[in-house]
Amino acid sequence: MGIPRFTSYVDNNFTGWLREEVKGNLVIDGFSLCYHLYSCDWSHGGQYSEYRNKVAHCFISMGQSGITPIVVMDGVDYKEEKVETVMKRRNNALKTIHKHTSSNQSRKREVLVDGVLPPLTLRVFIMVMQELKIKFIVADGEGDCAIYELANMYSCPVLSRDSDFLMFKLKGGYIPLNRFHWEAMPINAEVYYYHAFCSQMKFNDPDVRLLVPAIVGNDFLAAVDTEEFVSYMAKQAQVYGRGHHNPKLSTIVRYIVLFNSLDHFVERLQSIPCLSENVKDTLRENCALVRSYDSDKTTTLERMNKVTELRAFNSEEFPDWILRQFRFGNMYCMEALVLGKYMHDIFIDNTTDSTCSHSSMPIRQYIYGLTGYSLITEYGREGQQLVGKGVHANTTISGHALPNLSQIPVLSSSEREHLLYSILGCADDPQLLNLPEDWKLAMAATKYWVSHCSPSAHQIKAMILNFVVYATCPGEVPNMHLQFEIPLDFLRSSQWMPMLHKYSQWQSVYADTLSLNQLLMLPLLPLSPAQLYDGRLVLFFAYPENEEDFLASRLPIDQSLYAELLDVVLPKLPMMRQSQRRSSGGGARGEQPPRFRGASSPHRGRSHHQRGRGRGHRFSPQAADSFHDQVQAASEDFRPRGSGFRRGHASKAMSPSGHAHVRGRGKGPRVSNDDRSIFTSDRQDAALHNNSSRNGRSSRSHHSSTTKGAASRSSAARAQVAVSEQPKFTHKNRFSALVADESSTSDESASD
Repeated sequence: MGIPRFTSYVDNNFTGWLREEVKGNLVIDGFSLCYHLYSCDWSHGGQYSEYRNKVAHCFISMGQSGITPIVVMDGVDYKEEKVETVMKRRNNALKTIHKHTSSNQSRKREVLVDGVLPPLTLRVFIMVMQELKIKFIVADGEGDCAIYELANMYSCPVLSRDSDFLMFKLKGGYIPLNRFHWEAMPINAEVYYYHAFCSQMKFNDPDVRLLVPAIVGNDFLAAVDTEEFVSYMAKQAQVYGRGHHNPKLSTIVRYIVLFNSLDHFVERLQSIPCLSENVKDTLRENCALVRSYDSDKTTTLERMNKVTELRAFNSEEFPDWILRQFRFGNMYCMEALVLGKYMHDIFIDNTTDSTCSHSSMPIRQYIYGLTGYSLITEYGREGQQLVGKGVHANTTISGHALPNLSQIPVLSSSEREHLLYSILGCADDPQLLNLPEDWKLAMAATKYWVSHCSPSAHQIKAMILNFVVYATCPGEVPNMHLQFEIPLDFLRSSQWMPMLHKYSQWQSVYADTLSLNQLLMLPLLPLSPAQLYDGRLVLFFAYPENEEDFLASRLPIDQSLYAELLDVVLPKLPMMRQSQRRSSGGGARGEQPPRFRGASSPHRGRSHHQRGRGRGHRFSPQAADSFHDQVQAASEDFRPRGSGFRRGHASKAMSPSGHAHVRGRGKGPRVSNDDRSIFTSDRQDAALHNNSSRNGRSSRSHHSSTTKGAASRSSAARAQVAVSEQPKFTHKNRFSALVADESSTSDESASD
C-alpha cells in the first residue's frame, strides 16, 4: 500500500529513527494491523481462532503497557479511486491460491502465510475489538486522512504499514508495524518524524518531499516516473548509478533537492523537454492533490460519527441507524448500498470450479432486495480473475414484499428473526428454534449450506464436531493440531480440493448470513468465525477414513450438544451410539482409531473434569466491562502458550467466569469499578453479551462419580449462581444497546 518501494528506500537510507517507549493515545490503521497480525496458515481455509488469540494478545499488551488504541477502519471506496488497485491485489491473491491448489502432486504439507487473507479475517478482527471494547470507527472511505486528522488532534503517533504516512506531517510521528515491538514490555517502537527525514535529505523546504508521491504515484495518483524522465533527472542531479539500494528513488530524491518549493517545481515543468503535455498536466494535478498531506485539518470521533459524505446509490440519504451500524463495523453490505456494486471476498476454493460465492447468492439477492435495489453488479471469481456480472434482487418472499430500510426498525425483533429464518429456508424448523439462543444463527446458516451445497453426511458431521470442539474444549485445540495429521496422500488426492471447496462454501454462506443479520438489526446473536471454523481440524475430521461419531466419543466434548446440533441438520441420520459401536465387529470402520500423530489421545494426562465446558475461549463478560478489566484479567489469568492462551491452570482455555470450576486456580484480584476509566463505550454491549449467553450451557455435565468430579460439580454450581446474577440480554434491548446514542461514547472518546 502507498508509495511503491518507498518504505524500503527509507529503511535503507534514513538513519534518524528514534527508539521510544509508546504510551497514551495511539491511532491505528485498522486494516494494516488486521493484515499484519495474520501469520497463520491459510491453505486449509483459515485458522481463525489462532488469529483471534493473536489479535487479543496484541490489544491486551497495549493496555498493559499504558497505550490507548484508537482504530480507524477503511470504509467504502465511494469515489472509486482505488478500483484498479483493489482488483489487481485480489487477482494476485487468486493466482497465489491457484498456484497452491492446481497441482495435486506438487501439494505438500506446508504452512502458507503470505499473499492471502482468509475471507472471514476482517470480521474476526472487528469482533475482537467489540469484545474488548476497543475504541474504533469505520471511515467513510479510505481511512488515511481520518487517521492523520485524529492523530494530529491528539498529538499522538500513527501505527500502520502504509508508506503514505512517511509523507504526512504527523506531530506525533509514524510507527511502521514492523518497528512496533508489541510483545516487549513495556512496548517500544522506532518512530519516524518527517522533519528528520527532510533534514537528512537536505530539502530546502519540507514541502519538497511531496514531489516523491507526485512523481512515483500511490494508490490514488498516477505514476509518471518513466524511464526517459528518470534519465533526465539523473542527468540533472548527477547521482544515478552510484550503487544505491533503489537507484530510481535515489535519483528522484536527489533531483527534488534542487527545488526551493513545490510551486518552484510546478513553474519549471514547462521547461522539461522530455515530458509530453499530458504528463505535465498529470504532474500538475498530482502536485495539487499531494498538498492534502500537509492539511491542517483535525477531527474527533464524535464528529466522524455524525458527519458523512456517503449517499445511497439512488442519491438518497441513509437512515440514521444504517450509519451508526456502519460506523461500529456492523454493516458489511455498505458497498452495495453506496455503489450498487459488491466485490466478493477471496475464498480458498477450487479455482477450476465455479466460485464458492455462488452458493450464497440467493441470500445476497434478498439483501439487495432489502436495500431497495433491483440490480447489483457483483465482482466474483471466474477462473483466476474477478469478473463483473449483474445480479437481480429478490424483492418478495412468500408472496409478500420485503421491508425497506426505513421499515426494518419498525419491525419487532421476532418479526425480523422470522424474516431471517424465511430467507434461509428454515422458518418452520422446530429443532432449530428450540436451540439455545447463541446457536441459532450459525445452525441456520449450516442448514442452508446443507440444503444448497449438498455436502455428504460425513462432511456435515465433521463440521458439527468442529463446532462442538470449540464450544466445549477450545483449550484442547493446540494439542489436536499437534497430534492430528492429515495424510499426505490425501492432500495430493483428487478428493482434497472438492472437500476444501465444500467448506469454503460454508464460509461464504456464513459470511452472507452475518451480513443479512446485520441488515436486519441483529435479531440473532452472531458467533465469531473464530468460534466455529478451524480449517485444519474440520478437514482432519472429514478425512474419509475417520469416523466422526467415533472421534466424538474419544474427545472431551459435550456429547449431548453434539447430538443436539447434529439432529438439526441430519434428523434422519442420528449419530451411532457408543453401545452400538461396542457391539459392532472389530473390523468395522467405526472401530478404527482416529489418526493421531502421537500414540495417545489428544487429552492425554488430564482428568475429565479438567477438560473445559462451554465457550471457553470467549472473554469473561465481567472482565469485558472495560478495557482496564481486560488488561487486569490478562495479567492474572492469560498465559501465552502455542497458538493461544491459557486461562488459569486447568482448562487451557479463555473460559468465561461462569466456568470457574474449569479454570482451576486461575483466580486473581480484579480491578475495582472505580478504576474503570477507558474504553467504556456502550456501543458493543450486544457483542459482549454474546459471551455471557454462552454460560447457559455450563450446567451440562457428562461425568463423574470420583471425589474430583464431585468437587467440580460443587464449583460448577457456585459458578452457575454467579452467572445467573448477570443481567439478561433480551431481544427488546439487544439492538438498542448496540446502536445507543453516540453522545454516550463519542464525547468520552474525544476527551481520551
